[in-house]
Amino acid sequence: MPVPDEFPVTVIMEQGRIARAGWSLPNWKLIGVVAGRGEVRDTTPQTIHAEGDTRQLLWPGLRLHLYRDAAESYWHNLVGRKPSLFVICEPDPDTGLRPARVTANYDEAGAYMETDGQVFSAPIPPEIYRLLEEYVMTHYSPQEGKQRKRKGWKHETSEGPRPRAGRAARRG
Repeated sequence: MPVPDEFPVTVIMEQGRIARAGWSLPNWKLIGVVAGRGEVRDTTPQTIHAEGDTRQLLWPGLRLHLYRDAAESYWHNLVGRKPSLFVICEPDPDTGLRPARVTANYDEAGAYMETDGQVFSAPIPPEIYRLLEEYVMTHYSPQEGKQRKRKGWKHETSEGPRPRAGRAARRG
């Protein structure tokens, strides 16, 4: 049976407020990513818990897409100290923030962070870990490191290698 290259997921985030010296700001944190089942037609966020200024929102209908050319990044993620899924968020006029993408790719998450994107991480759920591991085993084979031969840079100029002077030329 072929290894799937996408999985349905649901994201749970908590929205709260940070209050300091008379002002307050919204504060978001990722509670977790849950493996989904099948197609979800309604992708509207649902409040699953609310208490004071804090509420937990469930976003169904997202998908974790896997790409063969990112298999090495998935492998590094799986063998790292904290295998994680990364939730990339965008501003939303209704909720303030919304998950737009879920990935297991370190490089993709890093690229969003470098451009000041909101990226949160959570441990990979066991069901997704097993599928991601199978995907990596199917589509990735580590390349053997190549040992480069050292160049003789001492005798190079901007035009290329400089001819070496022979013994007679050095004495004379």
